[in-house]
Amino acid sequence: MNSRKIRFWTFLMLLFVAVTSVHGQLNLGAPPLPTASVTRFVPVSISLRDITFDMDVAIRNPYPAKLPLESIRVNYSVEGTQVFEARTTERFEVPANGQSTNTFKVVLPYEALINTVRNYVEKDYLNTKADIRASIPLPRLPGVPATFDFDARFDVRIPAIKPRVAIVGFKVEPPSQQEVTQALQRASISAAPQRVVNMLNNILTGRPAEPVIRPEDLDLPFRVSFDIELENQSRAAISFPSLEFTLIVDGTALVSGRSSQVNTSGTKTVTRVTNTFSSKSLNESIRNAFQRGTGTFRITGSSSLQLPRDVLDKPLPLQFNEEGQFNLR
Repeated sequence: MNSRKIRFWTFLMLLFVAVTSVHGQLNLGAPPLPTASVTRFVPVSISLRDITFDMDVAIRNPYPAKLPLESIRVNYSVEGTQVFEARTTERFEVPANGQSTNTFKVVLPYEALINTVRNYVEKDYLNTKADIRASIPLPRLPGVPATFDFDARFDVRIPAIKPRVAIVGFKVEPPSQQEVTQALQRASISAAPQRVVNMLNNILTGRPAEPVIRPEDLDLPFRVSFDIELENQSRAAISFPSLEFTLIVDGTALVSGRSSQVNTSGTKTVTRVTNTFSSKSLNESIRNAFQRGTGTFRITGSSSLQLPRDVLDKPLPLQFNEEGQFNLR
């Protein structure tokens, strides 16, 4: 074999060794992948219609470019049956060569549970699984996949709630003649106090009322009392120490306040309200409701729900926003 052929084969061997070495170095120096985990998934508030969870997601970004996370899917299942899929709507970015933890809120509506869980009204608490899945688009780099996917699973227990809310025993006491006299003097309105008293009594009882004055022009106290009945048609007890509330009648906010007169028996909780409202609230809509003797109500408000310690070790904020029909007399 002549020297030219020897040099040629030697060159090929050296080239093969060099390519193999470079390929191995590239594999060893491949860009790393992100890391991600769901560090917390806990209920943070509840209403009679849904329950809200906080979900903390921690991500480390090893790249010199931001990483976007646009959506996370949470699949809820009860007793092996999927009941609802929630998607986060908040978008956040992990800084380049950095890390970030972000809190997402995800909501589970009770309607999905009522419509899906077998024998729902026989339940008190539901063993619920939350399967969390997310996908992060990655920068276009050699050796880096198009996306980074991660998942997590949490087990939570939640109360079974199917509410019925009613306003019962609604009674209104009109102002006295002395209070009417003083209010007329303050407003510099000339009218016979007894005629005003008669007019107000007729409004409250649904009888024809002589329009002596406009009730909105005076600031007269009407004493009102009623019960807010909350019955859970499932088996979980819903109890709270007090209730901050606003009662809206036919679209007009009539009474606001706080009541600590709360009594719970089994799955029924009754909140007794004793309060006042001003004649300034007696607009045409409210007067028509008294004339009919019926109206629509909306109760909004807040409290705190104490769950068993094996479910949650601290009270859960409770939000009220319920509506229906009721009798005004």
